[in-house]
Amino acid sequence: MFPAVLLATQENYTLVNRLSATEYLNYENTKFSKSRGTGVFGDMASKTGIDADLWRFYLLYVRPETQDTSFAWDDFALKVNAELLNNLGNFVNRALSFLVKYFDSVVPEMYLDEQANTMLAEIAAVLSEYDSSFSELRLRDGIVKVLAVSRHGNLYIQSTQPWVLIKGNENERFFFFFH
Repeated sequence: MFPAVLLATQENYTLVNRLSATEYLNYENTKFSKSRGTGVFGDMASKTGIDADLWRFYLLYVRPETQDTSFAWDDFALKVNAELLNNLGNFVNRALSFLVKYFDSVVPEMYLDEQANTMLAEIAAVLSEYDSSFSELRLRDGIVKVLAVSRHGNLYIQSTQPWVLIKGNENERFFFFFH
């Protein structure tokens, strides 16, 4: 209705190019209801002491883009801990800690071996899907793609063990993924 109001003014307003709609977000498998006090609402969320970024992450992660989804406290804790902290947070922490410890916080020149090239090709494919997801307003899928990149990074770090390579031979060339 709002675009029709803008058009009716006959002013030169910028109109919506794309509109994103969703299905229903339920609360613990029941409908949200302010009158019955079922659910978590903005004023309540701000009083929980949970950081706003954690709310944003989880609500995007369960965004009901193609079917109804449900907010659940145990799932909230699981996704924040497993995906945001243990996956993404662990990857960022490992990469940056290594960079600080061994390279004085300066990204070194990269030497790519076959394993690194394979990993980069896989990540390039995921990033292409990420770009498509956001272009098509599939925000939930975009978040899943970001988490896939960090999962690839964690697997690469674990399999190559760069901390062993650098201690064993300081002149040996290796690649470490920082992005």
